[in-house]
Amino acid sequence: MSDRSLATAVLKGFCNIGEPVIVAWLLQRWFGPAFAFSDLRRVLGFLAAAAIGTATSAIGGAATITLLHTTAPFWDVWRVWLLSDGVGIVVVAPLIIELRRAAVEPPSWRDTIEGAAVLTVVGALAIYVFAHPTESWISFDPDAFILLLLWLAARWPAPFAIAGAFVVSAGAISTTTFGIGHLSDVLPVIQRVHGVQMTVVMVTVFTLVFVALFRERRSSAETLKQSKDRLHLALDGAELGAFSANLVTGQFECDVRTALMHGHHALPSSIKEARQYVHRGDRLRIGEALAEAFRGGRSWNAEYRVVQPRGHAHAGETRWVTLESSVLRDPRGTPVGLLGVTRDITVRKRTEDSLAERNAQLALAGKAALVGTYAYDPKTRRSRVTEGFVALYGLPENTTEIPLSQWQARVHSQDLRLLEAVRDQAYRERRREYTAEFRIVRDGEVRWIEARKFIKYDADGHPKRVVRWRGISVAEIIQRKLAP
Repeated sequence: MSDRSLATAVLKGFCNIGEPVIVAWLLQRWFGPAFAFSDLRRVLGFLAAAAIGTATSAIGGAATITLLHTTAPFWDVWRVWLLSDGVGIVVVAPLIIELRRAAVEPPSWRDTIEGAAVLTVVGALAIYVFAHPTESWISFDPDAFILLLLWLAARWPAPFAIAGAFVVSAGAISTTTFGIGHLSDVLPVIQRVHGVQMTVVMVTVFTLVFVALFRERRSSAETLKQSKDRLHLALDGAELGAFSANLVTGQFECDVRTALMHGHHALPSSIKEARQYVHRGDRLRIGEALAEAFRGGRSWNAEYRVVQPRGHAHAGETRWVTLESSVLRDPRGTPVGLLGVTRDITVRKRTEDSLAERNAQLALAGKAALVGTYAYDPKTRRSRVTEGFVALYGLPENTTEIPLSQWQARVHSQDLRLLEAVRDQAYRERRREYTAEFRIVRDGEVRWIEARKFIKYDADGHPKRVVRWRGISVAEIIQRKLAP
């Protein structure tokens, strides 16, 4: 109100208030409510929003001033308003935005103390440089503090670097306003003002770019770290180890789990070292499989034994390891590397061996005693049979599956319909099991079979699987039938 009317002051006030409102609205519309200088796109967006906000308010401000306060040309007033208010937003708004973020996510005490100390040095250096007269050699390099701002952006959270830019800008503006130091005794005041406007804008913009670049780098590093952590958690959950092999240099890299699986206390650094404890009887086999994969395959999978050395948790044991990997090739198709995972399958292998031994014993016993089992699928009308069943029915050796018709061909013609009637009645009554005695014709000889059958039904009540588990030889059944 010192040199203008109430209407001029009120209208100019509305124009000034409109600037941050427009800038904030644009930033929220473009980037959402949680705005930060986290990448170059947001830095450019902020500068664009500042330009649009100040250009818009400058139209209203210039109109108010030229109509109610002065006769100066409209575009001259508009340009002065745009430059002064644009500089104000560029210099001040980043500080407010980052201080607000710092209040929500405060830096550590160590970062706060160290950053504050560097900010003090930046402020003192800025005042020292800007306060020197033109004749001093120091005044010829007023931007030496840019290195400190770069250091702040690289080492500490973003608010410190942006606060440093604000301190430098405030020092330049203050010394020029009061006619102190650098160029104040050479250039006219308006040229000094334009020079300082350019200086503080460039310092702030450079700092924002530094902050965005280092934030992008930290974000990428953090994302990579999180991805690695998630990968390690997944590998730990699946009890998998990871490895990579360079086929050109022979270099080998793996995690601790893979190293321990292969008998190493320290991480092996070469492919030759990694294979040191692989069972000698498996090396040739896996080498041939690897060569075959190199000839055109995309993957290489293998199972092999590892003999654990002395000093290992499983010293003296032979452990089983499975490996699944992808073959990496160069643009010419030449294999250059392997990337994959490993798993200790010793428990599975021992279980498979025990089960195979048990099955072999059962097969031998069934074959000797003529006791066999089968599993019949009503949908496919086929049965999977054991060696005892094969011996009982006189089927060719190594038979593992037969169609229903092949079994029916061996059943005595007088008993087949009776068996089918008993079976159908069991299905209708949803019985879980039933027993039947019938004759088969084997090599022209009639033999009696006793069978006990178990039935499984699906959700609709239809038979899903029939299992016969017992059959006995003709001598036993005849002896029982002839007993008084």
